[in-house]
Amino acid sequence: MSESKDFQDGLKFFSNKDYISAEKCFRKAADEGDPEAQFCLGDMYNNGYGVNKNERKALALFRKSAEQKFAPSQINLGIMYSQGQGVEQDLVEAYKWLLIAGRAVDEEGAELAVD
Repeated sequence: MSESKDFQDGLKFFSNKDYISAEKCFRKAADEGDPEAQFCLGDMYNNGYGVNKNERKALALFRKSAEQKFAPSQINLGIMYSQGQGVEQDLVEAYKWLLIAGRAVDEEGAELAVD
């Protein structure tokens, strides 16, 4: 989990349903390149939590995060491309992102496996 104070504060605000404060914290951390904050901010835009729902903004934030190998964002990109949310439906692009995410999860699981 991200150690960014802004990200941590954003999580606290979000869990208390103070979406306006959460958005400010996540945005600051996201602008500094924090992939988890980019994911959370993208989720806020994707679902309209405290901001106007905007699937295109969500997609852009998920992509920034996914390109930093953050698997939850990779999964969301795959879903958005498969369903045409915020972007023209592209099943090849969806498959690509879901495959990348699957590999990331497999690698993470392998690191946690006990021999």
